[in-house]
Amino acid sequence: MTAGRHYLLMILSVKKWSLAGVTLHNYGVNGYRNNWLLLPEDYIRNIIVADFDPIISFNKNSKEHMSWTYDAAKGVGRIQQDDQQFVMHGNLNGNLNAGKNLYFTGENGIIDLKDNVNQGAGYLQFADDYTVTTSNDSSWSGGGIIVNYGTTVKWGINGVSGDDLHKVGDGTLIINGTGKNEGGLKIGAGTVILEQKAKNNDSTAFSSINISGGNSRVKLSGDNQIIPDNVSWGFRGGIFRYKRKRH
Repeated sequence: MTAGRHYLLMILSVKKWSLAGVTLHNYGVNGYRNNWLLLPEDYIRNIIVADFDPIISFNKNSKEHMSWTYDAAKGVGRIQQDDQQFVMHGNLNGNLNAGKNLYFTGENGIIDLKDNVNQGAGYLQFADDYTVTTSNDSSWSGGGIIVNYGTTVKWGINGVSGDDLHKVGDGTLIINGTGKNEGGLKIGAGTVILEQKAKNNDSTAFSSINISGGNSRVKLSGDNQIIPDNVSWGFRGGIFRYKRKRH
């Protein structure tokens, strides 16, 4: 069947629609047919695989946390725990596509971010619970964060001015950094809980917040977390919830 300019097929084995092709030639409203260009599945699959660095797995039996370092001049970083080391790639000479996606596994992972990271178009995806923190106020920017269903990530990293943290995935992201976060938030799915800690009497979790997607939820769990005039809703909106103090 067709939907707009797409050609969709039902895959009965998994009971899901799949995009099989796109319009190559359209013969107008009164046309009796269209020509379709089938998608090169192998090519697309290879492109997706090439956009990922190797899977990162936290060893819960180790006494060491993961340490994340990054060399901005080379666009290369390392995430290390004991003798296992994972290489990651970020923005290089303004080329956002040099940044690769990172997929994190392993129960109750803990990462200490040691350097400012610009991951370019690369995003972070968490399949298990993680805590990401920094001991030296390092920042992170990139393609966003995906938190899988049933997963909770504690995110203690501030962003940078002019950049938005994009959050999707049905899991929960807890924002618990320190001081004023100059970056913004755009949430398209799942839950974000704001628990930013104060520094110099400022606990602004994000400079702005945009809620969209329909099933997105933002919850306030601390004081002075937001700038009220900078909260907005996008396509299909979402829920913004705050706790009213009892006196």
